[in-house]
Amino acid sequence: MELKYFHLRQDAHNSDPVQFAQRFEEVFQLVASGLLATTPAAKFPLSQIRDALAWNSANRGKVLLEINAEAPR
Repeated sequence: MELKYFHLRQDAHNSDPVQFAQRFEEVFQLVASGLLATTPAAKFPLSQIRDALAWNSANRGKVLLEINAEAPR
């Protein structure tokens, strides 16, 4: 197994488009197969995007916005 650093935003701007597409496809296949996964630090329904942005500015980690989720009642 070989581990390589991959940062989507950085690679998108600094790579040859063909190489970027190949790397992205490799990563996408790993995610689709379940071999590569990440756990978001927090999840919010899209209706609570303001709360999600506030949480994100005060905390570290990625926030997942759930499009079809209902707000807690």
